[in-house]
Amino acid sequence: MKINISEPENQSGFCDIHSHLLHGLDDGAKNLGQSIEGVKFLYELGYRRICLTPHQQSGEYEYDFNDIHVRLDELKESVCKEGIDIEFSNGIEYLFGSSFIDDSQTGKLITLGKSSYFLLEFETFNIQSFYKNLFFKLIAGGLKPILAHPERCDLKSVSEKEFFDYLVSCGALIQCGITSLTGMWGRKAADLTAHLIEKGRVSFFATDLHCRKADYHAIPEGIERLASLAGKDGLKKYLIKNPCELLLVDKSGADGK
Repeated sequence: MKINISEPENQSGFCDIHSHLLHGLDDGAKNLGQSIEGVKFLYELGYRRICLTPHQQSGEYEYDFNDIHVRLDELKESVCKEGIDIEFSNGIEYLFGSSFIDDSQTGKLITLGKSSYFLLEFETFNIQSFYKNLFFKLIAGGLKPILAHPERCDLKSVSEKEFFDYLVSCGALIQCGITSLTGMWGRKAADLTAHLIEKGRVSFFATDLHCRKADYHAIPEGIERLASLAGKDGLKKYLIKNPCELLLVDKSGADGK
């Protein structure tokens, strides 16, 4: 099953809230050529909005935030020359750790586009319970996490499930990876993703495109798999309606266009 992007209700196109297309910042695109190749690939799949979210991780992926804007401007200019009509916004994919904690405590969190949501990855949800207070304060202050591909975590232990459920109960949203449905991250991740869809807990599916060879095979397959599991309406919800609404609304609730 495929959504025809030319249908009137689909004119906004697919929207991706998680990608690694800004070159030279993390383990995504290595150069501007790879960035452009990735944009072309997503455009041909029907994407019309992309949020660029390089990793931010202490000791591994650290950069001046001005670097994001410089590379974003380079990409915009190059894509325009290619005649590709696509909208970009930016954010950060934080890894839960010291860098994220520092930014959250000093008011420096970078959100997705103009929204009040920030993208956060966990290597494990086996987190000490006193960190609940950190998230409670952030969410009470109007900043909410989007949990990046949590299906890759085991979520089998009582402590992991309890912390995960706590975040969701406080207002965290779930973003699953479109490639998880293909088995690219293992059968457990695929099964957990399908389970989260069935339970109605997923808000977004994103490509997490890193410009790896495997991505270019798995992302189209993942879209097909999602259409099979969630139907045409579900595909629109996860790839158009929810992500577009997120990126087009600013922190005050006004139209962010």
